[in-house]
Amino acid sequence: MEKLKSNASRWMKEQGAEDFWWQPGYAAFSVGRSELERVKDYIHRQREHHREHSFEQELRALCDREPVDATALEEFLAISPVRGGTH
Repeated sequence: MEKLKSNASRWMKEQGAEDFWWQPGYAAFSVGRSELERVKDYIHRQREHHREHSFEQELRALCDREPVDATALEEFLAISPVRGGTH
């Protein structure tokens, strides 16, 4: 993840993004090809979306859709500096 985040940050800066940053922590999900357009739409509307839904709300909603390790989720959220934030 460190390498991915580093390369993505470099690319974003090369594209002229001055206000790009990564939130602390991360979660990874896979999506099927049939969801590709929906994911693209989400990415394009992400800033607007996160004005109404915090990172924690978003992550919990995603985890509610699929079986996850509830203990690991709670541990992650307990150490996340953006708990309740809107990044």
